[in-house]
Formats: sequence, structure tokens, C-alpha cells
Amino acid sequence: MARAIDVDQAKANLPDLLEEAGATGERIVLVRNGQPLAAVIGPEELRKLECLESRTVSGSLAEIAGQWEGFAEIQPYVEEAYEARGTGSERPVFLE
Repeated sequence: MARAIDVDQAKANLPDLLEEAGATGERIVLVRNGQPLAAVIGPEELRKLECLESRTVSGSLAEIAGQWEGFAEIQPYVEEAYEARGTGSERPVFLE
């Protein structure tokens, strides 16, 4: 859990806060009037966050599937499903 510190207090102790976040990995949330304003995190926490963000995939199922290893094997079936979706086939196909 992150520790909350008022912005004015953080200004007075910024070097110590930076050292603490970098050395211990503690997350420090800077608040103003009780509302979160920003966060101070160490480099390892930043690396974890960036790694997590790079793993997040958005878009349609077909876009996601295109990133799977071996997708080429099922690509014709995905294309067929998209075509059937537009022709009013008996069974609805939802890929998005």
C-alpha cells in the first residue's frame, strides 16, 4: 500500500522521499487537499509498471489473436467467421 504525503510536506523532504522510493520500492502518493495529485515510485516499480502496460492488449479478438504464436494456422477460420457474420448465417459469430 502506498503512503500518502501532503505536497507541502513532500516539498520540504523531497530528497529523502526520492531516496526512500528508490531504495525501498515504497510507493508515495502526493496529495493536495486530501486528493491524490501524483506518485513517486522507484525505478524497479516503474519497470514493473511498464512491463505490465506492454502486456496489455486492446482491440478486437482478431487483433489479439493475430498476436498469438501459431495464429497463421487458424487465420482462415477467423476470416471465414468474419465473412459468415456478415451474411446472416444461422449462428451468430462475435469476434469483437
